[in-house]
Amino acid sequence: MNITQIILGLIFILGGVISLFVIPYIKTHMTVEQITILTGIAQTVVYAAEKIFGAKMGTDKLAYALKVAKDLLAKKGLSFDEDVVRAAIEAQVQQLTIEKTTAETPAVTVSVPEK
Repeated sequence: MNITQIILGLIFILGGVISLFVIPYIKTHMTVEQITILTGIAQTVVYAAEKIFGAKMGTDKLAYALKVAKDLLAKKGLSFDEDVVRAAIEAQVQQLTIEKTTAETPAVTVSVPEK
């Protein structure tokens, strides 16, 4: 079995867990504006961490993303439980991984013989 298929499977399982448990929790305890701000900040810090640290150093990237996200949220006057911030960051990491995988997967072309 291809390692890419295993990784994608794990990503989809993680996405399911986030969808089933974390997102409903967030929606019941946060306003739409707070969710929008958290999601935007999570996306920004994930892309920044990826640019700064590159493809390796997952633990360092997560620590950086958590710290910067908390700082940016504090500047907006928002405070969230670390698990909520981490879940938002992990969701953005999943999205970035899917985007990268999709971009790296070559298009399949089918040639039909002429009659």
